[in-house]
Amino acid sequence: MTKNKLLLLLVLLLTAATGAWAQSTHVVKQDNVNTIFSGDGYTLGDAVKAGDVLDFQGEIELEGDASHSLIINKPVNIISSTEDAVVKLNTANGQPAYKEDPGKAFVINKAGAGTTVEGIRFENTRIWIYNTSNVTLTGVTQHVEDKSISSGTGHMCIRWSDHVTLDGCTVYAKNNGGSSACLLIGCNNCTIKDTRIEGEGNVGNLLYLGNIFQPDDKPADFGDYIHSTDCTVTGCTVTKSGSASPMCIFAIGGLRHRIEGCTIENLSVSSAYGTATPASADEGHTILNNTITANFTVIKYSTATGNTVTGTMTLQQGATATGNSVTGNVSMSQADITFTGNQVQGKVTASNKNATIQGNTIISTEEYAVYLSSTAADANNTVTNNDLKAAAKTGDEAVSSKSTSNTVKDNGDANKYTVKLKEGVQDADKWTIAPAEATTDGVYRNTKVTLKYNGRLKVKGVTATSDAAAPSVPDGALSGVFSVSDTKQVYFSKGNLQATYNTSWSWAFATNQWDYIGNAAGNTSINGGGTISGTGTVDLFGWVGAACAWTGAAQYGISNVMQAAQYGNVAGEALKSDWGTLAITNGGNTANFGWRTLTGGDDSSEWEYLFKTRTTPSGVRYAHATVNDVPGLVLLPDDWSADYYSLNNVNDAYSTAYTDNVISSSDWTSKLEAHGAVFLPAGGNRNGATVNDAGDKGNYWSSTSSTSAQSARYFYFGSGRFTGLTQNSTRNRGCSVRLVCEVATTDAPAAKPAATVTTAPTGAAIVGVGKTTALVSGGVADDGTLMYAVTTTNTMPTSTAGFSDAVPTAKDITASGKVYVWYYVKADDTHTDSEIAATAIEVPVADIVWDITNVTDLNVFEGDPYEKEGVTLRSNAENVFAWWDTTSGNQTLDGISFQVDEYDGFTFTEQTGKNFTKIEMTLNGSEGWDIADLGSGWSYSGDSMTEIYKVTWTDSADSTVDLLTDADTFGGANVKYIAFYLSE
Repeated sequence: MTKNKLLLLLVLLLTAATGAWAQSTHVVKQDNVNTIFSGDGYTLGDAVKAGDVLDFQGEIELEGDASHSLIINKPVNIISSTEDAVVKLNTANGQPAYKEDPGKAFVINKAGAGTTVEGIRFENTRIWIYNTSNVTLTGVTQHVEDKSISSGTGHMCIRWSDHVTLDGCTVYAKNNGGSSACLLIGCNNCTIKDTRIEGEGNVGNLLYLGNIFQPDDKPADFGDYIHSTDCTVTGCTVTKSGSASPMCIFAIGGLRHRIEGCTIENLSVSSAYGTATPASADEGHTILNNTITANFTVIKYSTATGNTVTGTMTLQQGATATGNSVTGNVSMSQADITFTGNQVQGKVTASNKNATIQGNTIISTEEYAVYLSSTAADANNTVTNNDLKAAAKTGDEAVSSKSTSNTVKDNGDANKYTVKLKEGVQDADKWTIAPAEATTDGVYRNTKVTLKYNGRLKVKGVTATSDAAAPSVPDGALSGVFSVSDTKQVYFSKGNLQATYNTSWSWAFATNQWDYIGNAAGNTSINGGGTISGTGTVDLFGWVGAACAWTGAAQYGISNVMQAAQYGNVAGEALKSDWGTLAITNGGNTANFGWRTLTGGDDSSEWEYLFKTRTTPSGVRYAHATVNDVPGLVLLPDDWSADYYSLNNVNDAYSTAYTDNVISSSDWTSKLEAHGAVFLPAGGNRNGATVNDAGDKGNYWSSTSSTSAQSARYFYFGSGRFTGLTQNSTRNRGCSVRLVCEVATTDAPAAKPAATVTTAPTGAAIVGVGKTTALVSGGVADDGTLMYAVTTTNTMPTSTAGFSDAVPTAKDITASGKVYVWYYVKADDTHTDSEIAATAIEVPVADIVWDITNVTDLNVFEGDPYEKEGVTLRSNAENVFAWWDTTSGNQTLDGISFQVDEYDGFTFTEQTGKNFTKIEMTLNGSEGWDIADLGSGWSYSGDSMTEIYKVTWTDSADSTVDLLTDADTFGGANVKYIAFYLSE
C-alpha cells in the first residue's frame, strides 16, 4: 500500500470514528411525526442531528388536540423520496402570534439555518421562516384554498432573514380570507426564482416585498433597520385567475431589489405600504425585462428597462425608464424623472420639474401626445428628439407646455418611420422597397410597404407570386424541399428545437443537425411548470393541449409534471401553442414567422406522407445512419440524386442498425446537407426530469392529438426498428421537436397578421340567475370582432363553433354557481382569427341579486317590509331602518344603508317555498361591520389592502335569516349588493 493510500484510509477511519461523516435519514409519517418532533414546543428531538435527512412520506395532518407547529431548529435536509408528502397543519385565522412560533405553522428558525426543503406540498399551512439564513426551498408547493389563515402576516412568510431562496416553487391562494400570499419582511439577499405565485377568489396581495407591517417581533440582535434590501425576483409568474380581486398586487419596498424576467398578470406593481423607499439612485430598484399586464409604478430612484407594460406607468421621483413598451398612459407627478427610448401608445404627462423625455415614440389619440402641465417658472422639463403623434398634431406641436422654462425641440413625426435593411444582409442590392414613390427614409405608417427579393415577394420568411427568381430559403431552414401532401411542400429547420434558460427563456434551433441535449443539464433540471434549476438547455418537451391552463414556458411542455391529464385532458384537442409560433433566434427571430409542427396520426398525415407516400426521382426517402458519431435517421429531399452520396438499406423500417450508414461530419456537410438532407438525431425521451434512451431511440412529436384523452401522436425509431407514424404517447413524455415551414406556391396569398384583443373584457362582480345582466364588459378588439361563449365548467371549447358577438348575459343561466366566459377575435378580411383566450373569465351566479339595478326603491322602517323577487326584508322595531343611500354624491359609494337604534334588527324571508343556503353582502367599507354583533351564522371578512369587505351568512338552510337582532346600535358602510343562494 502506498503512503498516500495509507494516509487516505487513516483519514476515513478517523472521520467515521468521530461521527463527522455520519448522516442519518429519519422517515417522517403520520404515525411517528410526534416522535421526530418531540422537543420543547414541537422542535426536532434529540435523535435528529444537524445535517440529517428528514424523509417526509404520505399525508401528515395535525388537527384537533394534536394541532401544533413543526419547528425546524437544526440544519437538516428535508425531502420526500416517495414524492407524495403532503403536510396539513390547518393553520387558523385570527390575530397571529409572532416570533419563533406563530402557531400551527411549519417553522424554520435561527437554529435551523442551512436547512433545505425539496418537493414537499403544504396544504392550508403557514410556512414561517424567521430570523434565519441560508435556507432553500426547491419545488415546494404551498396550497391554501377556502380557508382563512395568516391574517396580518401572509402564509408564505419570510421574516428578518437573509439568503433564503425559493426555487421552482408554487404558492397558490384561493379564498384565503383576504390574506397576502408571499411576504418578505426585513429580509436581505433573498431570492425568489422560477416560482409561480397565484391568487384566486378573495385573496390579498400576492407578493409583498419589503413590508414593515407588524414589526413588533424584530429580533433584538437583528440590527436597526426594518426594511428588506438586495432581494431578487427572477423568472417568476405572479398572477391572479378566475374571480380574484383586481386589487391583488405585486408590492415592492425597501432598497436595491432586482425584478427581472417575470410575468406579472393582471396585478398592479406598486410601492409596499408603510415601507422605506429609496432616497438616491444607489438605493433604487432594478426592474428589467418583465411583462406586466396592469398598472406599473416605477418607485423612487429606481430603473425600469425593457419591460412590456399594458396599463398605466407611473414614475416617482428620480426614476428612470428606458426601452420599455407601454400600452397605456405614462404619468410623472414627481420631479427629476428620466424617460428615454420608450414606445408608448397613450399620452405622457409630466406635472412637476426636471423631467427629461427624449428619444421616445409616443402615439396618442388625445389632443397632445405630451403634457407638461406644471406652470412653475423653474419647471425646466425637456422634450427633445422624440417621434410624436397626437389626434391632429405631430412633432413639437404635439407637446402642450405650460411653462416658458421648458425645452421642446427637434421632435419628429411619429407617422413616419424608416424602412431599411439591416447591415450585413446578404445580397442587399437585390432587395427593393415599394411603392416606387416612397424612399427608404420616409414612408408613412398608413402606407402599405412591400419588400421584394429579386422581384419575389417576401412574406414572413416564405416566398410568393413571382417567376422572376427561385424561392429564397427562409432564415433557419435547410435548402431541401420535402413533400408532405399531394399539394404541399416544406423546408425543415436546421436543427431540433432548443429552449435555453439564463434568467429568462430563449428559443433556437440546434447549431448542428446531430446536436441533442440528452442527459445534460437542462432536460434533467426541469423542476416545475416552466422552470429549471439554474441555467441550461431543454430539447425534450411535453405535448400541451388547448384545455390546459398553463402559461409561459410550461405551455410548450417544459414541465416535470407526471400526470398526463394536466397537459390537457380532452381527446382530439389542438396544441395549446404550436412551438413554431415562438420567436426563434436563428429562425427569423419573430413570433409567428411561419414555423410549425407536422401533423401525424393516420395515413393522410404529413409525417406518414413524408416517409411512406411521396415519390422522388431516386426513389430514396430515408435511411438509418450514424452522423458524426450520433445515431439517427436521415431524410432525403424530393430532388435527391443517388449520385450525391451512396446510402445502404434505404426506406427500410427494420434496418438492422444505425451502423448501416456511418457518415463523417465533413461528408455530411459537403455531400448530404449541401443537397438538402435532414438528420433526426436519436435524442431519447424524458419522463419528469429523467432522460431515457438518449443515443438509442428517437421520439418526435406531431401537432395532432390522439382520439383518447391525455395522449398525442408521435413517431418513434430505434436501432433495427421503425414503428411507424401512428403511435400514441402520453402527453407528459418529453419528446424532440423538429419544425418546418411551407414552401410557397406561385399563387400563395400574403400571410395575414392575427387580430388581437386590445383590452380584455372583465367579469361582472356577480349576476342573478335568468337576468339580462351582462356577464362581462369592457372588451375591445383590434382588426376584428370579439366573440363569446359561456360554459358551466372550466373547460376551454375545442373550436369556435357556438361563439357569438353578442355580449353574454345571465338570461339563459338556470342554476347558481359559477360560469366561465371564453372569447376570441373573429378577424376582418385582412387578418386571421385570434386564438381562444387561454383563461376563461369566471363569473359568480346567485339565485337572486339585489343591487343598483333593481332595489334603489328599497325603504324599510318601523316594521314595514320590502319585497323583491320573492325575498322580503323586514325591520323588527321602530328604530330599525334600511334604505338605498345616495347621500354621498359618489355613485360608487351608493348602496343599502342599514341603521339600528334598538334591539331586534332585521329579518330576510324567502317567500317561494325555498330556503336560504347562503347570503353574501359586499360592502363599500369595513365601517361598523367589523365590530358588530351580526347574529347567528353571520361572519365578517375584510382586507384594507385589497379593499374587499364582505358579510356572509352560512348556516342550516332556512326560509328566514335574522341580521343584527342583538345589536342595540349599529351604523355601517353601505352594502353594494346582496346575493341570495337558495335550495328547494
